[in-house]
Amino acid sequence: MSADIRLYTDNLLDTKEIHHRLMQNTKWKFDGASGRPDEIFRHWCNYDYTIENNSDIKTVWEHVQSQIPVKLTPQRTILNVYNHGDTSYTHIDAPKWTIIVYMNPVWEMDWGGYTVFTNRLMEKIIYAAYPLPGSFIMFRGSIMHRPTAVERNAPLPRMGLTFQCEESEE
Repeated sequence: MSADIRLYTDNLLDTKEIHHRLMQNTKWKFDGASGRPDEIFRHWCNYDYTIENNSDIKTVWEHVQSQIPVKLTPQRTILNVYNHGDTSYTHIDAPKWTIIVYMNPVWEMDWGGYTVFTNRLMEKIIYAAYPLPGSFIMFRGSIMHRPTAVERNAPLPRMGLTFQCEESEE
């Protein structure tokens, strides 16, 4: 794994209660997309969260910020859920850094939902991250990436809380 992609699996966030509250209290919209103009598929998401307007999001962000080596400021916060068969196109993110926190209380390898990273030409997978509950991955937004489909044997959707960030001036 390169310095541009870092998976954090130590000091896992306890996601059980937060996951439940987010599933119950989120105003879900079926308009999640990668941003590619030719994209026809959608998934459930919410783009309206900020760190300031939700104590659970703030708790997650404080947990992340305490573990990463650089001070970041989120520019955009996105809560995505992927049900069986849901996926997204390979894409890049505009901000300098992206952090995806895997929010499921449980997840098994056979359920899919991995985050895969490819080279620029999308001809080779360079890294794949298993969505271990409470772990997170930090990567440069300029790296091509996408979630893989959630398998039909997954008993719940895969939830990821994404922070698209710039480095702080502080």
